[in-house]
Amino acid sequence: VHTVPLESKYKVYILDEVHMLSKAAFNAFLKTLEEPPKHVIFILATTETEKLPETIVSRCEVYNFKKPTAEMLKGHVAKIAKHEGIEIEGAAAELVALLGDGSFRDTLSTLQKVMSYGGASGGSGDDDTKGGAGEKGAGAKITLEQVEQITGAPKAVVVSDFVKGLVTKDGSLALTALGTAGRENLDMKVFAKLAMTRLRYMLMRTIAEKEASLLASDLSASDVVLFDGLAKQVTGQQIAGVLRKMLEVYHSIGKTYVQSLPLELVVGEVVGAVGSAEGK
Repeated sequence: VHTVPLESKYKVYILDEVHMLSKAAFNAFLKTLEEPPKHVIFILATTETEKLPETIVSRCEVYNFKKPTAEMLKGHVAKIAKHEGIEIEGAAAELVALLGDGSFRDTLSTLQKVMSYGGASGGSGDDDTKGGAGEKGAGAKITLEQVEQITGAPKAVVVSDFVKGLVTKDGSLALTALGTAGRENLDMKVFAKLAMTRLRYMLMRTIAEKEASLLASDLSASDVVLFDGLAKQVTGQQIAGVLRKMLEVYHSIGKTYVQSLPLELVVGEVVGAVGSAEGK
């Protein structure tokens, strides 16, 4: 640290995952941090600020970076696909962004996988059409079906059946969709996110047409028709109630011995609540 740089004005040290340092390491580092040489800049990176000693934090300028929104990631996906000469469906870009889970790196990794195993070639993903991202050209396209097939994400039709079952109080349809997702070993958190995306669209369709038209680009054309029709059959209050129950159990998904159990409970509560109301 005390050795002056050979060419640059500064020496920059980046300590990634700095919260992993031991107490002894922090104590050893503190003296240098209190009186650093003028040519030294320390950058401490962490996702768990609360684990850092106050003596360290108080001697730093703190910058909190937020996760990118799904809309930002979707735009980034579309921009990169366009740069590569590839057309990507809005629903496909939305799913890639969703699978990225708030991370630019994971989103781009997912997009690269899709482009490498079918999307970049403009084919259906068969052996004779597979190609790398360098295979640019007219007609290259990434569809929602390709993203689902390559990433193993829940199929739109299964998610739509689940949402339709919830909204129409058809417990059998909703549970059948969950069973299909379970047998295909799909990620139930991703499944729930996709379901809530569709419920949110329906909610906006009943209370804010302008907002709903913006969200429509996140869905396939067939889903837009389906959920437009369903939104006319129920009230915004009913949809909000289902969406609220989904949010309540979301963080429990993956923590139970059966991944789909929290979503099955939602189905039971929705159908059961309606049954009680009808009984009255």
